[in-house]
Amino acid sequence: MVSHSLRPWLPEIVLLSLAGGLLCLMLGGCQPAPVDDSFPPSIVSSPTPTVELPPVLNLTEAYSVEPLARRDAVLTAAGAFLNDADPQQSDESLSVEFTTQAFACNCLTLPMPGLIARQGQLAVVSLPEGLGLFLYDGDQPVLELSRWTADLMSMKVYWGEAELVVGYVTQGNDGVETVHALLAVNGCAGWQVVWSSNEEPGWWFNAIGGELAVGEDRHVLTVTGLAAETTQVFYEEESDDHRVFELNWQRTENTYRVIPPMPAVTDRRSWLWEVAQPSPYATLVEFIERLQIEDIEGAGTLVTDDNVLAAAVDFGLNLPQRRYQILSMEQSQIVFRDLQGTFVVDFVPPNASGKWLISNLQPPGRSDSTEN
Repeated sequence: MVSHSLRPWLPEIVLLSLAGGLLCLMLGGCQPAPVDDSFPPSIVSSPTPTVELPPVLNLTEAYSVEPLARRDAVLTAAGAFLNDADPQQSDESLSVEFTTQAFACNCLTLPMPGLIARQGQLAVVSLPEGLGLFLYDGDQPVLELSRWTADLMSMKVYWGEAELVVGYVTQGNDGVETVHALLAVNGCAGWQVVWSSNEEPGWWFNAIGGELAVGEDRHVLTVTGLAAETTQVFYEEESDDHRVFELNWQRTENTYRVIPPMPAVTDRRSWLWEVAQPSPYATLVEFIERLQIEDIEGAGTLVTDDNVLAAAVDFGLNLPQRRYQILSMEQSQIVFRDLQGTFVVDFVPPNASGKWLISNLQPPGRSDSTEN
């Protein structure tokens, strides 16, 4: 039963109810259709925006690109340059052409050449301006061999089957050259650098101003060069004479280790005797060092007879506090001195031991000799 107080409003209430229902029906018709889960979302794809790729630049144009983007542009341009190169053209001639095109941008500051070495579809490329050393192999991704190539002046590639060794030389601001080497192999994951001399602390012992030789089958890397502060018995300034050291880096699987192993700095004296190249100066350094550590027997292996050894002791060369300076050095004679005296030493060429031997030791002007 409807209350008597609501009867006057009944028509309005009915109208409002009908209007509300109509509004609900209208709103219900605007709801989105339910998602059909029977289709994977990947079926529905949005259109990919069209990107206009820049044209492939030549080397001159690539080097003209602003510095932050230059490296990528040059890598692409170098790949195109190699694809267009005549396989019959020599690597030397191609390197000159590569360098000429790069420097045509008139924006390079490092006077280093572009260098190319090829074998089949492989190419090792050193990019001017220190942009790095790279390996190109057909359609494979370009491999960065080294990015530490500022002032790279020369390189040589030793090719193998599915591997290669790159030896290269950089020149410092002081004009001194440093040798470097790296090993790259082509395995299941493609080309990879598996060893680099730049990551070997011992490599720098004689690599500055040194020379690199790569043995057969890339089994041994030989570095020959000088080293600083290797003795306390002679003053060795930059202009003075030094021993020359030869280090052999032997390969085990995909790494190189120096043989004999380099000991700690505090225990290198005997190791230095072993790796020093034979010379009169190397013998004299070892002779006095052995005397100063009271290794008389070892010092005796470096002389032609015991009279030389006795004379050295008589002259006090065994006193540990003495330090000498070279005055002159000839093929088989050295003159040296300290505050207590000057001495002339004569040598004979190496014997079976491989070391020069001392045949005479005396002050200058002495008529008597320690020779037999």
